[in-house]
Amino acid sequence: AYAWPEWEALGYTLLVTSDHGIGPDRLHGGIIGLLVDEMLVYAGAPHDLWGMTAKVRYWLRKPIALEGVELTLRGRLIQQSGRGFRAVVSVHSGETLVAEGEGMCVLRADSGGAE
Repeated sequence: AYAWPEWEALGYTLLVTSDHGIGPDRLHGGIIGLLVDEMLVYAGAPHDLWGMTAKVRYWLRKPIALEGVELTLRGRLIQQSGRGFRAVVSVHSGETLVAEGEGMCVLRADSGGAE
């Protein structure tokens, strides 16, 4: 297994709106789960690794307001084997860590790293 350097990451930005909410003014936690899941898969993309999520978990660290909040997601590959890879994800609002996650992906047969 190969451990990837910390700087090899992929980022994405999302603008939160009231369509993503629960209650009067907070982002639904399930939306964060969906975003973490997606970023796990995309963490392999810079390395020509395309997978499907096999296992994912995430932690909500701070409440996220709805209107006008920009979230920055970063996915980072931390380990690869012949059958898949592990990645970690961070979600920030400005400089504040609001959620994070980790998971494993199984490589698709057409992926560059598949055995």
